[in-house]
Amino acid sequence: MLRTERDELFYAYMVDNQAIVIPDTIDAIRALSGLTQNAEFSIARTNTALGVTQRFY
Repeated sequence: MLRTERDELFYAYMVDNQAIVIPDTIDAIRALSGLTQNAEFSIARTNTALGVTQRFY
C-alpha cells in the first residue's frame, strides 16, 4: 500500500499471518515429536521445503 500526504510518502507491506505461523508450527511439531534435536537444522529444512529465503525481493 502506498499513500502520499503532502510531502510525505507512506508505505505498508502486509503479510498474511499464516505465512508467519506455518514455518514455526512445522518446526514445533518436529521438536515435540522428537524428529530432530537441532533447531537450526529443522529451520533450514523447513525453509528449503517452503521456499523461504532470507532475501526480501
